[in-house]
Amino acid sequence: MLYRAFKSASLWITVLLITANAQAGSITLTFDQLDDYAKSKSARAGIIEHQFQSVRAERDQQLQWSNPELSYDREDFDVTEEYQFTLSKSFEVPWSNLKKRSGWKDRVESAQLQSEHEKLRLLSELRTGYVEQQLLSEYLSRLEMLRAIMTDASHVASDRHTEGHLSGVEEHLIQMSVISLNASYQESQQLKRDLESSWKGEIGIQPSDNLIMSSPILYQAIELQPATEYLENLKERPGHQYRRILAQSLAKRASAEKGKFIPALNFYGGYKKIEPATDGYVAGVSIDIPLFNRNNAAAKKLDIERRIVERENEIYFIEIETHLSGLVRSINEAQQSLGIVAEHFDEDLESLNSLVYSYEEGWLTLNELLNAIQIEVAGLKDYYNMLISYYENIFQLEALTATNLVSFGKQE
Repeated sequence: MLYRAFKSASLWITVLLITANAQAGSITLTFDQLDDYAKSKSARAGIIEHQFQSVRAERDQQLQWSNPELSYDREDFDVTEEYQFTLSKSFEVPWSNLKKRSGWKDRVESAQLQSEHEKLRLLSELRTGYVEQQLLSEYLSRLEMLRAIMTDASHVASDRHTEGHLSGVEEHLIQMSVISLNASYQESQQLKRDLESSWKGEIGIQPSDNLIMSSPILYQAIELQPATEYLENLKERPGHQYRRILAQSLAKRASAEKGKFIPALNFYGGYKKIEPATDGYVAGVSIDIPLFNRNNAAAKKLDIERRIVERENEIYFIEIETHLSGLVRSINEAQQSLGIVAEHFDEDLESLNSLVYSYEEGWLTLNELLNAIQIEVAGLKDYYNMLISYYENIFQLEALTATNLVSFGKQE
């Protein structure tokens, strides 16, 4: 049978691909290796990490101590000479400094949670891309089998037309069906090439590198919790937590700015000598007088930013509640359909080969054969699109809940 021959050919192709991995510039990537590879190679993952490090550097910049100041003064008079060495240092008022440090501690914690949230979203997209490419490869394999079936049927139709047993219209119809199937195949090939090109760029693989995705993607049913259980834990996840802590940080920093209407105390001390025979030590303190600037503008700006973050968090949580409930519902609905289709998926191809044999023997009309092929092509496209959407929803749910719901190991 054609199907068994194709299975044997697929086995040899797999062996050749594995052998090609030994060549330079060849990268084999399993689904379970994807996360670690992306975190170390992806430019977007690198940007997310740099953004977090930038916040830490800003914290260090804002909290570092100011440098002391060393000054030297010299005065000459007719009968005397005077000079002085002075060391001075400015210190923030303690109650303001403690709040400022606490606020920046929360800011760094918020940035770290935001980094985790952004990385989870990135990995969700990359996992979807991996699955989509693998399923497109499976779809192309199925279309290739249908093309072979249609080619055989077109040869039979041509022979019957030559013998006068098939009209020119019917022979034309089957040739047009072959053209349509070839066009679908070429379109899907181009889609896969475009997807692979952009995905390799996202994950950090050079365009010239040969990428081998070695994890087969098959339908897997997963056990879902009720949406209410996911929603109960949603406020503890990075996407919500980083905004909540950011608002907390802004509130502390605003309070610190309000306490800085006396910005700092300036202490100084040094050695002073008046010639010919007088010397001694000097010390003092100075303080800004808040006549024109009580630092209210800085505090107000931070307070406005805090209110913005709080409103954004409210909007985010409402949207995510709706989105998460929709994801759980969609996944459950897809499982009901996919579970039935996947169970009989391979058997459908054997049935198609039987249809071609029935047409060759004259037990089926051409219209019946073409209808069966068209239904199969449409069904394949719908099945793989549904399977891609199913896993995309699962990966989005993983990102929102910071959980792992599915994995694909190497399958024999």
